[in-house]
Amino acid sequence: MKNFFTHNFNTFVKLPPLEHIFNSQGKIKILVELTKNEDLTITSLGKKVKLNHSNLKGHLNKLCDLNIVIEKRYGRIRIFQINNNSEGGRRIKEFIQFWIETYDE
Repeated sequence: MKNFFTHNFNTFVKLPPLEHIFNSQGKIKILVELTKNEDLTITSLGKKVKLNHSNLKGHLNKLCDLNIVIEKRYGRIRIFQINNNSEGGRRIKEFIQFWIETYDE
């Protein structure tokens, strides 16, 4: 696994303040589940993180606005996943994977 803390200053990308991403347990639970499962429908994600649809939708909208999570629509089905094409999404996913591997029992 690539070292999470290495940084190439030639490709620096301005990221949103961390408090916009990690300011609630709901967002953290969503990011952990999306890291573990790659992609999830809004219904299955809601069941896993135990959030009602309204709260879940609000957190997902914020994470999508920050370009950390992306939404794919297939008709009425909405699927969410970590945005691996954004620097922030990749680094958050790497951090969560590291945390799970190191501290999750």
